[in-house]
Amino acid sequence: MTLYRSPSKDHYDICCYASKSGDDGRKMDLKITIAASIKAKREAVGLSQDRLAAKAGISSRYYQAVETAKKQPSLDTIFKIATALDCDYTELLKPVWDYWLSQPDGERE
Repeated sequence: MTLYRSPSKDHYDICCYASKSGDDGRKMDLKITIAASIKAKREAVGLSQDRLAAKAGISSRYYQAVETAKKQPSLDTIFKIATALDCDYTELLKPVWDYWLSQPDGERE
């Protein structure tokens, strides 16, 4: 997982693609992994997409794009969503971290 400063923004973005095991070279997409994690947590706490977006201070349209993996959220957005879900941001990123740790050292990207 790599953090980089977005040139025209005042937040950090995440750049991460973890290699899947196997010969086909497919990638695990961070957007999909985070989207699934956010959706599962939102459903567990019983919030609608619109209510969560309002609590997080982001537009419903943008939130829906994040949850459907059409947009990759910045760390700032992940922090806002985590706060609205009353959880630590690491809970939302844990699936990506766990997958990365499960890979042999030589295959981690």
